[in-house]
Parts: sequence; C-alpha cells; structure tokens
Amino acid sequence: MRIAFVNHTEKWGGVKTWCLDMAAAFAAAGHSASLYGRDALFLGRAAALGLEAHARPGGMDYHPLSIAAYVRAFRQSGVEAVVVNVGKDVRTAGIAARLLGLPVIRHVGAPWDFRDSLQVRLDHALVRPAFLCCSRYVLEGIVRRVPHVRNFPHAAIHPGTPLPPERPAPENDPPRLVTTSRLSGDKRHADLLGALVLLRGRGFSPALDIVGAGPEEAALKGFVRDNDLEGQVRFHGFSSSVAEYLDRADIFVLPSRCEPLGIALEEGMAHGLVPVARKAGGVPEIWPDGLGDLLLPEEAGPGDFARCLEAILLWPRERRLAVRDMVRRTARERFSRQGQFQAFARWLFSLAGRPAGPSPPSGQAPGSSAVRPGEEDSRPGRQPGPEGRGLIPSCLQTRLNARRQSF
Repeated sequence: MRIAFVNHTEKWGGVKTWCLDMAAAFAAAGHSASLYGRDALFLGRAAALGLEAHARPGGMDYHPLSIAAYVRAFRQSGVEAVVVNVGKDVRTAGIAARLLGLPVIRHVGAPWDFRDSLQVRLDHALVRPAFLCCSRYVLEGIVRRVPHVRNFPHAAIHPGTPLPPERPAPENDPPRLVTTSRLSGDKRHADLLGALVLLRGRGFSPALDIVGAGPEEAALKGFVRDNDLEGQVRFHGFSSSVAEYLDRADIFVLPSRCEPLGIALEEGMAHGLVPVARKAGGVPEIWPDGLGDLLLPEEAGPGDFARCLEAILLWPRERRLAVRDMVRRTARERFSRQGQFQAFARWLFSLAGRPAGPSPPSGQAPGSSAVRPGEEDSRPGRQPGPEGRGLIPSCLQTRLNARRQSF
C-alpha cells in the first residue's frame, strides 16, 4: 500500500514525530510512504530516514492550483490513502484525495484542534474523512466540541515510540532528571524549576537536563540565573534525537498542565525512567500500574513536584532500579512503535477496503482502540449517519479497486 502524510504546520510537534514514525514503519513493512509539507526540518528528517519527501507551500485554502498539484502528485505516485492534520491540509490535499476517491484520515492531536464552525462542517461534509485521535481523552473531547465527528469512522490509537536496546541503567548519585518538550507556558517548566529551588533548601541538588526550545526559553534561563541553579540545570535546545539525554537520566518529569497524550512521556518510559507527571489529559491512559503517587493533581505546583521528587530521591537504589524495569516493560507492552503501527495499519486497511494488513502483534495491542464515546458501535470503517455514510462513493470505489489490482 502507498500512503501519503500531509502536514503544513510550521512548528515542531508530536504529530510530526508520529508522521515520521508511521511512515518509517510502513516502509519497513514493505509498503510505500511519502510526506508532504513546508517545514524544512520536517522534510529534512524524512529524507534522513530514507523517506520520500516533497516540499509544498501552504497556498490559499481551496485554491484550484494547490488542489490540482496534489491530484497530480497523488495520481503519479499511486497514493492509496492520505493522512491530513490541520485545516489547510484538509482544504488542499484532502479535497484532492477525495476527488481521486481515496480514503482521507484526519489526525487529531488535541480536543481543541478544530471547532464546530460552518467551515469545518462543510470541510468534513465535502472530504468525508475518518478521524484518528491520539488518545481516548482526545476522541471524547473532540466529539463533545464537534458532535458531527461521531458520524464518521473514528478511532483512538496511541502513538508508539521506538524501544531502545535494553542496557544497564545508569547509576547517578543523586539521580539525574530530564524533561523534553517545547519551552512554552503551557508546559509549565517553571513549576519544575521552582521545585528545584525548594529541594535545594532541603539538601537535595539533582541535575536537570532541559531539552527543547520555545518562547519561554529566555524567561526560564533568567529564573535559573536569578536562583543560582546554573550548576544544576542545563539547557540543550532543540534536539532531533533525545535518546542521548534519556540514556543518562534516571527520572523523567513532564510538568505540562495538560497533554493530549504525551509522546515525550512515552519516550521517557521506553528508556525506563521513573516518570513524574500530572493526572490530566491522556497521560493516565499510559501510566504504569502502581505508580499513582507519582501522578500529581492537575493543579500541582512547585511544592507538589518538590515533595514527589524528594520521595524518589530517598528511594533505595534497589527500588529505583526495580521501578525502572517495570516502567520499561509497561512501554514495551502498551505502546511500542511496532505494536501501534500495526494497530493503525489494520484500521487504515479496513478503511481502504483491503482484506488484510500487517500481522498483529502477539495479543491485542494495548493502548489502541477504535472506540465511540458512550455505547455506540465503534467498528473501524463503519459509515453511519447521513454525513459519514459512503466514505468512498461506489463508482469511485470501483475505480480505486481496479487501480489497486495494478500495483
């Protein structure tokens, strides 16, 4: 199968990581994947992975030339399904895919990705996409905000993360902290830095690596300087690979006020780091069993983070290593990239009318589900209701099936 991922956003985010991971997984499974966008970093990462990458300017919504360019590209490449993200993707590549009779999947990364406006209703009535959400929290939230989504095929499938080779955990004394996310106000790095100030007053001075860049960087560096934390805290800026920082840490802190899921948290857990986060958004869906005391309230402040981190710092070494092994197992069982790719691929193949997809992992892929809020039928590919009925018109489906047989 040949799938195209389209993303016209400019800033880096988890959805771009997901697009690259899924495209690479499709290629590794013997399929073909191509990526379209305008972010040079995104396209450069795709090319570095050996993936087909195409630069596309955003252009005006609904512009005939933009749509025609995508029609031509998809037809020439033999694309069989298209994944879009933001509204501009829908109003250019999404329309092109619809004209070709191709399944369109709209990836939804947060409950607030789009609102219930007349334009959005018209977009979805025209393109008739299926909706792929990164967590049940996101799916339930977007259905509350935009009720017509329930009339289209939809699923909640957690993004996966690569599993690093298992190796002995580092033995830092005191344990080393790391956080990896964009430096913006909603990520609440200030709460973590405030916790370090409080910990120092109690005799603890753990090192902290901050990986990421963003609008709050100058303010956070100023806080570190003003509170004499420069010996403990290091800013590393944006990194295309956070593995080197995760490999040398012991504790992963996600201070964000609300995460739709938290790919950064998945990465930290895959490396076997003791996790600390807030009980908000989609985070509880992937949280390790038995570590509820490390999942702080949504309104938690520096004092709450300080108390939680102090408790971990006081753990005996044996307990810390045992917890790290358990966290690593949780990641392997619930959200490995391969397992989540297979869950996504099976759902996608059902939408495209394929009789079979990649073989499933042993057992049901945890963390993935094709679900409907409430008690409605949630089978992927179902086309209920007047807006969602007929994801692919029968006349175009016949043409699509004929084209598939030629590949």
